[in-house]
Amino acid sequence: MAALLDADVDDDFLSALSDRPIAMPQDRAARLIGQTLGAYRIECEIGRGGMGVVYEGRHIDPSLDKRVAIKTLALGLDRPELAWRFRRERQILAKLSHSNIAALYDGGTTDDGLPYLVMEYVTGQRIDTWCDANTLSVRQRLDLFRQVCAAVQFAHTKLIVHRDLKPGNIFVTDDGIVKLLDFGIAKLASADDEVSGDQHELTRAGAAPHTTAYASPEQIRGEPVTTASDVYSLGVILYRLLTGSSPYALDGVSAADARHTISTQPPRTPSDSVTETHPTQCGLSNVVSLRDTLRGELDAIVLMALRADAERRYVSADALSADILRYLKGLPVQAKSDTLGYRVRTFVRRQPVLVTAVGIAAAALIVGSVASVRSARADLYHSFGTSYFTRSRPVLAKAMLDSAYALHTATTGATSIEAIYDLLWLAPTERALGSSDLSLDEHSRRAVTLLRPLTTLPDSILTRAEIDLASTLTLFYFDGVESPPLLRAAIARERRATRPRWQLIARGEGILATALLRGFNPIAADSAIRRSKETFSRDTTATLDGILTRTAHTFYAVTLGGAAAAAAVPGARITLEQMRARFGPDHFVIPEPEGMLAITLLASKQLAEAHAVFDSTLAHTAAARSSDPASVAGLFNQRAIMNLMEGDTRAAAVSLRPAHQELSRMGTQRPLYQMFLTWSGAGLAIATGDTSGARDSLAAAVTIGQTQLGAAHPMSQRAVKALGLFDSRHPPRAASR
Repeated sequence: MAALLDADVDDDFLSALSDRPIAMPQDRAARLIGQTLGAYRIECEIGRGGMGVVYEGRHIDPSLDKRVAIKTLALGLDRPELAWRFRRERQILAKLSHSNIAALYDGGTTDDGLPYLVMEYVTGQRIDTWCDANTLSVRQRLDLFRQVCAAVQFAHTKLIVHRDLKPGNIFVTDDGIVKLLDFGIAKLASADDEVSGDQHELTRAGAAPHTTAYASPEQIRGEPVTTASDVYSLGVILYRLLTGSSPYALDGVSAADARHTISTQPPRTPSDSVTETHPTQCGLSNVVSLRDTLRGELDAIVLMALRADAERRYVSADALSADILRYLKGLPVQAKSDTLGYRVRTFVRRQPVLVTAVGIAAAALIVGSVASVRSARADLYHSFGTSYFTRSRPVLAKAMLDSAYALHTATTGATSIEAIYDLLWLAPTERALGSSDLSLDEHSRRAVTLLRPLTTLPDSILTRAEIDLASTLTLFYFDGVESPPLLRAAIARERRATRPRWQLIARGEGILATALLRGFNPIAADSAIRRSKETFSRDTTATLDGILTRTAHTFYAVTLGGAAAAAAVPGARITLEQMRARFGPDHFVIPEPEGMLAITLLASKQLAEAHAVFDSTLAHTAAARSSDPASVAGLFNQRAIMNLMEGDTRAAAVSLRPAHQELSRMGTQRPLYQMFLTWSGAGLAIATGDTSGARDSLAAAVTIGQTQLGAAHPMSQRAVKALGLFDSRHPPRAASR
C-alpha cells in the first residue's frame, strides 16, 4: 500500500502550499494503533508520506477476517484545503466501483477530528516493477496496460478525471490484476460538482496538483484539465513500460526546466529511447530486437497519446485501448495514416505467402476508377475469405476477411451491407481461432447494431445475426439476461415474414430455452424447448439451421443433466454425422459437435465411449485449432472431470496439468476457461480430502469471475454460490490471533 503514500507526494504542489513541514507527530500517529474506527480496528502503521499516514486494519468481526488499509490525514484542520481534498477523495471513491480500482469501504472522522478512509488492501507491486520482475513481453505489457485503460475509462464515464496517473498509483496484484489507486487530487468534471471560493481556485490556478514527469502540457501550463490529460498520462506510462525510459530527457534538470521542456518540446520516439537493460526485462536478447518491435505501429500509438494538442490525442482511454487491441490482432491501427498502402503493408506482414497470388488476381482488376478497383479488391478478399472458411483454413480466412472489411469500409462505408457481411463471417472465424472470452461477441454485436437502422435488407439477415449473437452470449457467456429479449424479437420478426424460415425459428426457440434456464426461469424454458421441437418437426432436413437447432436441443439437455442428457445422446450423434457430411471429417468446426457428443456422453455417465470421443476431439482440435490453446485446455479439463467421475484422482491430476499449461499461453483472455479449471481443481482437491485446497480453488474462481467478468456475470454468481455452499459444509477455521 505504499502507493497510497507515494501518490500524496507532489514536489510541485505540496511545497507551494506552505513552508511548514507536512507530518503527523509520532506520538499522535502511534495513539491511533489499537483504536476502532467504525467497524475496523487499526493494527499497525504501514508508512507515511506527504499528505497522510496509512495503517493496516482488520474488521472487528474475526469471522470475516477482512484486511483493510486505513488512510488518515497527516495534518490538523489548520489546513482546510487539504482536509477538503481528503473529503473530496472520499466523495469520488464512493462513485467508483470497478474491479481495477481500489475500493472504498468506509470513511469518517476520528474523535479528535481527523478524517480517515477505509480502503481495499492491495498487495502487489507498482505496474512497471511488476512487469520487469515477471519479464513480461511487449504483448503481455500491452495486454496488462489495457486493464489500466479500462479503469481510467470507467472513471471518465463517472465524470472523474484522475489528474495524477503514474506507475506509483497503479499496482498489480500477485494474480496479475491491475488496481488503480489514489484519487486524492482527482477532479469531478461535472459542473454541478464544482465548488466555489478558495478551494475551487486550488484546482484552477497554476498550483493545480500533478506529478511533472507524467503531467500533460496543459496541466503544466495551469490550463483546464480534461479527460484528455489522463490520456496523455497513460501515454507516458505506456512509454515507460515499453522502453524503460521517459518521453523527455529530464534527469538532472530543475523542475522549472522540466516543465518548460514538456510544454514546448515534442517527445522522443519510443523506439529511439530504449534503455540498454530494458530488452532483457521484456524477454528479448538485445536492444535492436525491442526497437524493431516498437518501430512503426507502437511508436505511432504512443506518440498519438502524447500529442501536445489535446484534441489530436485519442478521444478516450477506451480509444487508446482499442488501438492497442487492433495492434495485438495484427489489424491496421488508428494512429497510423489510414491509407490503402498502409493497410496493404499490414496485410502483407500478416500473410506474406498469399501476396503473390492476390497480387496477380488484383492486377487483372486494375481498370476503371480507383474507387471501383478498391471495391473489386474488397469483394475478391471476401470471396477468398469465405472460401478459406469453407475449406477449413481459418487463419487465411481471417486475413482475407479483415482486408475485405478494411477496404469495404474505405469504399462502400462502414455501415454498408458489404462491410456488415464481412463482420458476420468474421464472427465464426474469430471463434475458431480462439477469440478472447471477453470479445467473442464483438463482430456479431457490431453487425446487429449496423443492421437495425437499415430499411431494406436481404431475407432474414437481421434475424439470423441476432440469433447468432444470442447463441454466443448464451452458450459461451452463460447469459440469461440479455439473450431472451433479443431472441424473442428475432423470432417474432421471422414469424411475421411472408415465408418464415421455420428451422431458423426453431433454432432461436432452442437457444431461448437454454437462456431462460440460465436465467432461472425453468417453466418458460420448458415451453420454449417444446415450441422449438414442434417447429423443427415441420422440416428436419440437414440444412445448417437444422443442424444448429439439434445442437441447441442437445445443449439444453446437457444443461438439465441427468435423464435429459442421456436422452440427448442420439441427437448429438446425428448432429455430428450431419456436420461431417456437410464440412468434411477434418474441418475446424468438427471439434464443436464432436465435443458436444462427448460432453453429452459424460453427462449421461457413458464414460467409456466419452473417453474415445474425447480422444478423437483432442486430435482434431490440436490439428485444426493450433492457435487456440483454450480449446485444447478445455478438452483436457473435460478429461479430468471424467477421471474424477471414475474415481481416478491420479489420472485427473495428470489431465489438469497440460490444461493449465495451455491456458497459461492466453494470459487473462480466457476467464471462463480459467474458472472451469479452478472448479476441476476444487473437485480434485475434494476427492483427495484436501478441503483447504478445494476452498482456495473455489475462491480463485470467485476472484477470476468478479475481476475479469464482473460481479453480475452469471458465472461469477455461480462461483460465489459454489463457494458459499462449500463453506456451509466445510466452515473455514477462525483466524488465530
